[in-house]
Amino acid sequence: MNKYNGVPCPICGKVFTKKDDVVVCPECGAPHHRDCYRELGHCALSEQHTQGFVWKNPNHENANSSFQPEATQTDEQAGNLFLCPRCNSANEAGSIFCRSCGMKLGISVPPQQTPDYQRNFQSQGDYQVNLNAQQAQSAAQFGIAPEDKINGVTVKEIAQFIGENTFYYLPRFKLFDMAKHSISVNFSAIIFNFFYYFNRKMYKAGTVLLSLFILSMLPNLLLVYYLFPDILQNLLILNAPPIDLTPYSNLLVVSNILHYIYLIVCLFSGFFANKLYFRFVLKRISDIKKDYDGRPESEYAQALAVSGRTNKVLVVAVAALLFICYFVYYALLLTTYNLF
Repeated sequence: MNKYNGVPCPICGKVFTKKDDVVVCPECGAPHHRDCYRELGHCALSEQHTQGFVWKNPNHENANSSFQPEATQTDEQAGNLFLCPRCNSANEAGSIFCRSCGMKLGISVPPQQTPDYQRNFQSQGDYQVNLNAQQAQSAAQFGIAPEDKINGVTVKEIAQFIGENTFYYLPRFKLFDMAKHSISVNFSAIIFNFFYYFNRKMYKAGTVLLSLFILSMLPNLLLVYYLFPDILQNLLILNAPPIDLTPYSNLLVVSNILHYIYLIVCLFSGFFANKLYFRFVLKRISDIKKDYDGRPESEYAQALAVSGRTNKVLVVAVAALLFICYFVYYALLLTTYNLF
């Protein structure tokens, strides 16, 4: 990592040496100590990503750079520097105010608990292609260069679009691009199914799965309608006679068939959810790039963030709507059987 020697880490403020393990942000390219990045859980300059911020190496800048000469001090002096969180200028340890912008120093970003990712990618964006299956599933994301391309789209654009959980998807997207395989298990898609797709703004897939869920529930709802008094009797009276389901055997068969079909589709979607999202991300970025061709990079970055990321509001709305529908249905049953 010779090109980062003397450059301050934006988290701890200590300058990098030849022995340091350095990783770069996939969005802006800012270097960090691997341990600092892992402890914080994201780039220290993440608030500037939506404005199209691109980190520039002060070693390649001229004397008028916003980085101070102290940022290239020797390794023995490395522990005596602190990076201003506002302007990224290097200051002496113990300084009260930044010598460049005057901001009061001593402000640090609180650490967050993050997973201890395995390091299956090299720190300068050189990918280890010959990963085994376990490594491929848990491949580490730290150090993917922002200008690396995945199927013609830069890692930076993909990271700006995905937002949270970028470091889950990036290595899988890279493996899709390298190996051209489609299977990558996503347990969130298996468990939460259509909620997962709505959250990731894949509305067509989410709508199809929600429709299949409702269809699989219809026979059950019909059974409940026909057997509601008997069900209540079994719930409220001890030693009540068992419910005779013989007249509804065909409906039970249909219910079971639809139920198993839905479970198989959920499992199937979980195995291909990451690949579907991979295609969705590439297509949306391509469409946005065409729409914002010739416009400022900051507007393009903002459009990626707005069009991508997640939609938790819709997830809550769909969950609330399903709950209301169930509540109304059972309220109508109580009214129908004069039990309300």
